[in-house]
Amino acid sequence: MKKNVLKKYFCYLLSSIILLIGFLFCLFPSDAFRDYLQSTFDLKNPGYSLSIIRVSPVLPLGLKFKQADISLKSDPGKSIFLSDRFLIKPDLWSFLQGKFRYVFDCLAYDGNLTGSIHFTEKIASGPFTTKFKIKDVNFYKDAGLSNLIGHEAKGILGGNVTYSGQNDKFINGKGEADIRISEGRVELVNSILPFKSLDFDELNVKLVLKNQKVSLDHCEVSGGDLLGSLSGVIRLKKDLSKSILNLTGTIKPIVGSKNLKDSPDTLKFFRQYLKKGRISFIIRGTLAKPQFKMGASR
Repeated sequence: MKKNVLKKYFCYLLSSIILLIGFLFCLFPSDAFRDYLQSTFDLKNPGYSLSIIRVSPVLPLGLKFKQADISLKSDPGKSIFLSDRFLIKPDLWSFLQGKFRYVFDCLAYDGNLTGSIHFTEKIASGPFTTKFKIKDVNFYKDAGLSNLIGHEAKGILGGNVTYSGQNDKFINGKGEADIRISEGRVELVNSILPFKSLDFDELNVKLVLKNQKVSLDHCEVSGGDLLGSLSGVIRLKKDLSKSILNLTGTIKPIVGSKNLKDSPDTLKFFRQYLKKGRISFIIRGTLAKPQFKMGASR
């Protein structure tokens, strides 16, 4: 008898919970919550705009954002980051320990970003720390990075990133990144090189963000048109395209590459700067308008 009563009570409780969850999903203020997120982001990040097609709840206690798009206010038609789907939910174990940590999974540019974010003061507008992994994110022409720096830059991105800061003061934060870009191409703007773009098979970068500057601890490019290395600092500005470059490096042309093979004049150009098989150079200017200077000729 008692077993039957307990069974009925359990079934009633379970059906009530399911019904309550159903009501919560149906009554979730998707449009109002979306509008709140967009307006808060715009207020905290002058110069940038966030638009979201839809916000919906997911189990357990998570949120799913459909097509979250960050763009420049000065040019709303150009996205600097567009995700197909962004899913975030609380790390329940961390909440039981009194911490404010979430895990997220983002699908963007045919790739994936997964990681966590920890709000140290237990409020979403406060300081935070994030760690995430990037896998097979394909930044192609006229998307993302290209729109941010103002000229073509594409490739398949992977790596690991850590960052600590505040959501309205990105350049004042600190962090590290170990990044790999494969099948890449960069448009060379205001370059003295005799070709308009640089193709490469792989670019490996290790960088550190601190005191409003990015230090390149390691940067090597291989395949495509040349072999090369780069080091130095990038001093960040609120408008990232205006960030100041102070970089030095060396390159070694690959004679069999398409840009050199099809142009004897290009090969001749490189030979006048070669010293011990390599060419030294410096890069000044800004991200939007880099200025190249080759090493002295022999």
